[in-house]
Amino acid sequence: LEGFEAISVEVEATFTNGLPSFSIVGLANASIQESKDRIKSALLTNDFKFPPKKITINLSPSEIIKTGSQFDISIALLIALQKQNIDFEDFYVFGEVGLNGALKDTKFIFVLILSLARQGIIKNVLIPKESVKKISVIPNLNIYAVDNLSQAIDLYLCKNKDIYKIKNTLL
Repeated sequence: LEGFEAISVEVEATFTNGLPSFSIVGLANASIQESKDRIKSALLTNDFKFPPKKITINLSPSEIIKTGSQFDISIALLIALQKQNIDFEDFYVFGEVGLNGALKDTKFIFVLILSLARQGIIKNVLIPKESVKKISVIPNLNIYAVDNLSQAIDLYLCKNKDIYKIKNTLL
């Protein structure tokens, strides 16, 4: 959030040869830096290989300070699906990843999604299932809800996204 409005943040990843490392750049505060351990644990405990590469995650625009754990799922998906040819551009992704891969609600999810929806920026959103009740009151959203990181990965690999789609009855 900047003031009273949410700003769209693009999460990018590069995987290069070199000593294995994992860094997050783009004025990410301590709560985002801590996501490295949550994401690595979640991927490893769910039988996904953590790539032996130099991983750099960029949160853009870089001049704005970012806070909160709502970036966890998007970062984890970029790492887990790095070898897949998947277009993430039509989705916004929010939520914290637990050490075991469970997805968790965060205190900023509702405010961020509401602001982006009011600005006409967001149409498709991937969120933890525990966020559905409060997010479903926001009109004109396609809500995709999952319980864990494995389901989020399956959503992107699956051609039938209706499995995870929640009907927004307040349109």
